[in-house]
Amino acid sequence: MCNCIIHKKCKTPDNFVRFRDKSYCISCINNNDIIRYNPFYQASYFSRNGLLDNEPVDYVDSINQTCEILESCRSFSIAELNSAPFHESLHNTFSTFFLNIDGNSTNFDHFAAQMSSINHKFSVIGLAETNTNPENGCLYPLNGYSSCYQARFLCPIKNQFKPKGTGVALYIKNSLNYNKIESLSLCNESIESLFLNITNIETPTIVGIIYRPPSASIELFNQSYNKILSELHGKDAYILGDFNINLLDTQLSHGEQFKEILYCNGIIPTISLPTHQMPGCKKTCIDNIF
Repeated sequence: MCNCIIHKKCKTPDNFVRFRDKSYCISCINNNDIIRYNPFYQASYFSRNGLLDNEPVDYVDSINQTCEILESCRSFSIAELNSAPFHESLHNTFSTFFLNIDGNSTNFDHFAAQMSSINHKFSVIGLAETNTNPENGCLYPLNGYSSCYQARFLCPIKNQFKPKGTGVALYIKNSLNYNKIESLSLCNESIESLFLNITNIETPTIVGIIYRPPSASIELFNQSYNKILSELHGKDAYILGDFNINLLDTQLSHGEQFKEILYCNGIIPTISLPTHQMPGCKKTCIDNIF
């Protein structure tokens, strides 16, 4: 870190951030992967000091594994990803990618160009806020992939499709066969989801994408999400999405309920770093892959 020195009276929440009993200046926070979500980061300390001796071995192992996943999360540029030492081992691995595209009509071409520059071809790619209905999904082809679009939210009062901030889609590698799971594919004012069952791999796997509009009721979303996770219990599944619930915010009561729903259903986030930042605002971790 920069090791900058500042007068105590000048230290404010606007220029310094406290994280895990250490203080960091805003410059270090913005330029390094420091702040992360990991409620289990002290698991190794508890294990070393016998504080988990009375817990089942499987339980302790799962906590340590979850901690390791969240602590090892890091960000990559495209160049760094292409040259990463683990890159070759990904070729035969089922992999997923997620992006809030903020409108296909304005951003899809740029997205497609970026994907073509990544050497690895992800098994499934999820997009949120496509603002695109299924009948227009063919206007946005991605080389090497087929696509499945969920209908945009239809406002019942105006009887019109929401013009923006709606729509989810999954792009599936051409070598994979799939079918849509209608019971898990929803579109209402609190949640938009699309789930597919990938059938021609060694272990049939479910892949889903979820979008929660920022203005939607978190309580209603949590209820719908809990029902979805209950149906997925015991199955191999990946869930991608923009949940608009900041995992780094410990003050949001419904956010804590969201986390409780995850862990009660055995769902573990794989992204612990901030994924979104608006100008003049704090970084947030609102996008994830479970």
